[in-house]
Amino acid sequence: MATVTTTFITVNGMLVQETRGGVETYYIPDPLGSLVECRNSSGAKTYSAEYWPYGELQTSTGTNPSLWGFVGLSGYLTDSPTMLYVRARYLTTNFARWLTVDPLWPNQMAFQYCRTYPVGATDSTGLIPILVVACAACLPCLGHFIAACKDSPNFWQCVYDIWQELPLWVRLLCAAGCSGCIALIVSLLAAAAPIIIPILLRPRPDPIVPGPCSARYLQEVICTAVAAATCINLPVHSQGYLRCTQDVFEICMFDAGYPPIISII
Repeated sequence: MATVTTTFITVNGMLVQETRGGVETYYIPDPLGSLVECRNSSGAKTYSAEYWPYGELQTSTGTNPSLWGFVGLSGYLTDSPTMLYVRARYLTTNFARWLTVDPLWPNQMAFQYCRTYPVGATDSTGLIPILVVACAACLPCLGHFIAACKDSPNFWQCVYDIWQELPLWVRLLCAAGCSGCIALIVSLLAAAAPIIIPILLRPRPDPIVPGPCSARYLQEVICTAVAAATCINLPVHSQGYLRCTQDVFEICMFDAGYPPIISII
C-alpha cells in the first residue's frame, strides 16, 4: 500500500493549508476556527460546512479531505460524527458536554462546555474556555504588530512607528476592537473577583477528581439522564433545551447532596 504524505501549514497556531499527496487544499475558517470551506490551488470551492452551536455538522457539500471540522483549525480533531478529540479530553457534540471530568476540576466545571457559550468561546486545550469572538477585531492588529516588531531592538518604538503609518480608519478599527476586548476582560475580572479572591486565599486541599466509579460520577450520570428525560419535549439544539437540562442537572445534583461547583472562565 502506497504511503500518502500530508503536510500542514499553520499561522499563529491556526491551520491554513494542507498538502496531501501533492494536492494542495486551503482552509477557510469562521471566527471560532471551524472549517467552513476548502478551496483548491485554483481557488475553486471543494467543500463547505455549517455547524450547530455545539459542533454537530448541520449541512455540508463536497468532500472534506481532513479530520478538521468544528473548531478544527484551532485543534479540535474529529474522532467520530459526534466525538471530538481536544487534547486533554473528548467533547461529545450530541450531548453538548465533555465526556470526562475537567482535569482542573473543581476550579473549572466538571463537564460543561465553554460555560454554555459555544458561539463565542472555544477550549482548544480541553481545560479552560477562552472568549474569542469578543476580541476578534483586536487580534489582527496585535498579530501585525507582533509579527513586524518581534525582532526589533526597541519593540514599543517599532509599534508606535507602525501605528503612525496606518490609515486613520485602520487605527480607529483597531482602537475600537482592542478597547472593547479590554473592557470585556476587565468586566469579567471585576465580576469574578468576589469569587476568585477567596478561593485563592483559602487553604486548598488536594483535589479529589471523581473517578469512573465514584459516587459523584454515578450521580452525574443519573442526573444527566433525568435532565434529558425532563426536557425531552424541547428542540435538542435550542437554547431553551440547553438551559433546561443545565438547570435540572444542577437541581438534581444539589438534591443529592452535591452543591454546584463555582468556576470562572
